[in-house]
Amino acid sequence: MPELSPKSWLKPRLCALLALASLCLGCSVVEPDIPRTDPSSGKSATLTLANGSSRSIAVEQMDYTGQATLTLADGSSRSGTWKNGQLNGMGMEETRTAVYTGQWHNNLRHGHGELKHSNGETYVGNFAAGRPAGRGIATSAQGVYRGTWKSGRKHGQGQFNSSNGEVYQGQWADDKRQGSGVAQMQDGATYAGAWLADRPHGFGRKT
Repeated sequence: MPELSPKSWLKPRLCALLALASLCLGCSVVEPDIPRTDPSSGKSATLTLANGSSRSIAVEQMDYTGQATLTLADGSSRSGTWKNGQLNGMGMEETRTAVYTGQWHNNLRHGHGELKHSNGETYVGNFAAGRPAGRGIATSAQGVYRGTWKSGRKHGQGQFNSSNGEVYQGQWADDKRQGSGVAQMQDGATYAGAWLADRPHGFGRKT
């Protein structure tokens, strides 16, 4: 049996290695820290870091910690301090219809903040679990309310100065005048007494 020369047995192996390398170079390379998503799904976003660099990410895989701005596919954005992919501390949210600037806790408005709507309505005060809660001031075309809130609704003690000149000061429940309160009507009359479901109800006195 004839002996194989070094060149004769190395050549087939070298050809096989070159073919494998060529195949690998033809494959696409996916960076592990940039999860790919379908932009039409609405789940893709752009993360812009404090140094100005940016990268595409999958929203469900957001786990960044530090200062950054997250811009979603619909154009809305959140910027501020992130911890494990959730906004905490001071931050800002901008959408097509509103801008919120204030405190956050685990991606929810929580603490003191200011919410401005594109229709001119504003709320300045405390938030809890994403909604107005505690003391706050709301301004709209209907008037100005200063008082306490619960789960985004007027609740507790507060005063509402209506744009038509009427003033009510007293108790509220679920966005309605309810309990004891005093109202100065548009015609100058005053009612002091009990209220139920936004109307005088029970004992009261009108002058």
